[in-house]
Amino acid sequence: MLVMSDLLTVRYLILVRRAPDAQPLLGSTIARAQACGLHRNSLVFGETELEDDQERRSIWSYVYHMDRYCSLLLGRPLAISDRSFDAEPPMNLDRFGTVVPPDQVTLNSFLIYRDKLARIMGQISNEVFALDDPPYEAVGRIENALQAWSRLLPPQLALSPLAGDAASPLMVAIHRHLIFTEYNFARISLHRPYLVRPDPSGRFARSRDACLDAAIDDLTIRTASRVPGMENLSTGSYRIANSIIILG
Repeated sequence: MLVMSDLLTVRYLILVRRAPDAQPLLGSTIARAQACGLHRNSLVFGETELEDDQERRSIWSYVYHMDRYCSLLLGRPLAISDRSFDAEPPMNLDRFGTVVPPDQVTLNSFLIYRDKLARIMGQISNEVFALDDPPYEAVGRIENALQAWSRLLPPQLALSPLAGDAASPLMVAIHRHLIFTEYNFARISLHRPYLVRPDPSGRFARSRDACLDAAIDDLTIRTASRVPGMENLSTGSYRIANSIIILG
């Protein structure tokens, strides 16, 4: 409960444009989660109830994603190393508590796919935003990983403004909206350093095109994918400003 309370406070500070104030609190949240053992594999704790196991996995996925997200948002180093934890990703449980195949959309599908995306976001932070200027091949490799991730999404969460309609369940519509904006944020973060960099040979053309496409898609999805019940959903006005500045 304390970890989730801290995470909600971190999220609130980001939404009200106080992200620099959020990161110190995130640091203590990570330490608290590790003290609870949320970063460890479930086998360490022996046999546990499926619901308890899922709760631990889900909360760690929240913490892990927020670390990656704040790193890209603020341009600061990651606090969690991929070599420092062995917690499994969330399970795809339906409303009856049964594990179902990945292509069957449940309340947990969003967490599962966002956890995979967070690992790519970590690569962006480690490789592209390191102190040394990265080889451009690394950017292309991470872009390929993002595209491969997008192809794994089930049709209900597909990265297309036309994927949903007014008949979509509210849960699915909200999750599709969140996963789409998160994906575009990652692509923009990856390619933005090459947007206006001098490029007489056209070597960085892929980054310019990808960055502009992501900004257009980000603004499009905010209106095209909305269904009744999502009027007050916010993923941060700073993201809207970011996309508009890139298009400018």
